[in-house]
Amino acid sequence: DKEQWSIGVSHAGFHWPEKLTDEDRTKSAEQLEHALRWALRRFVDESWIEDRLQANPASPSPESKPNDLESCPPGETS
Repeated sequence: DKEQWSIGVSHAGFHWPEKLTDEDRTKSAEQLEHALRWALRRFVDESWIEDRLQANPASPSPESKPNDLESCPPGETS
């Protein structure tokens, strides 16, 4: 609320209101990226952030293995 963003966020992801203009969407996306970079920069290198922001979210990165945990018995990890 403090930043007056046009988008919302929940456990399901970001919510973009249909009424937003292209200009509003661009501005909101820039604000979101700035906030994300600001929050992460204390913990990871800029190159790590850049790699993730450029990645296609539909295809997992090579180091992530989303199915590994699904195939493990409860209480175990791979």
